[in-house]
Amino acid sequence: MNEKKRAKYLIFFLIEIVSNLLSYCAFSRQNSNHYVSCY
Repeated sequence: MNEKKRAKYLIFFLIEIVSNLLSYCAFSRQNSNHYVSCY
C-alpha cells in the first residue's frame, strides 16, 4: 500500500471517529440525566 493511499484511508478513518463522537455528544446532550461533556 503506497503512502498516499494510506494517508487518504487514515483521514477517512479519523473523520468517521470524529463524526461518531459528535453524534454521541448530541445524543448525550439530549439525555440530560446522562450528560457527557464533549469539550
